[in-house]
Amino acid sequence: MVLERMFARVSTGMRRLADTRAEKVAFTRLFRNRHVSTQEIIRTAAARTAELAGGRHVLIIEDSSEINYEAKASRKRGLGRVGNGTDIGLFVHPALAVDAVDGSVLGLAGATIWRREAKKADDYQALPIEAKESHKWIGTAKAACQALTDAPQMTVIGDREADIYEVFARLPDERTHVLIRAVRDRALGTRGERLFGAIAKTPEAGRIAFELQA
Repeated sequence: MVLERMFARVSTGMRRLADTRAEKVAFTRLFRNRHVSTQEIIRTAAARTAELAGGRHVLIIEDSSEINYEAKASRKRGLGRVGNGTDIGLFVHPALAVDAVDGSVLGLAGATIWRREAKKADDYQALPIEAKESHKWIGTAKAACQALTDAPQMTVIGDREADIYEVFARLPDERTHVLIRAVRDRALGTRGERLFGAIAKTPEAGRIAFELQA
């Protein structure tokens, strides 16, 4: 019921979701229950998606969003700074499962939620990928692929922020491919050829026209 209300009313506020005081109390108790954790919600959603993903070629589409709580800063605890470096909030990096053939949305396959520390470590660039925010592209995709055990083929899709070496080194396997919008002109093999030059010389394979809602 709660999830249906969230979709129908485009809100997560208890007052907007509940029609009666009894419902508001029940919904609030649900989310305050110590057994209802973020990870359990994600796992449950991924398990339901996995039921629909069996036998399909699934696109695992990743992207990040920030949730800004600055307007409610006085009532919120345990948050970090968001993109502007001043407001408080958190970040969400979901992996959406989509049927590669008909484009139907199957559901959530995984997600990473985190708060940003006030200041990056002085040796941030030297840290292992697991200690960086960019690990979201790897960790979330791996969790999604592990959840969709009956999908014979998956393609992980990311924007330019996902153009990092570890994505290509760690994600592809016999049933997992990656499709990333390139931002780095990477070296190809040992012959001195670069990515952008090779693409420029490659004949166009085709074009797809689609409508994109604003």
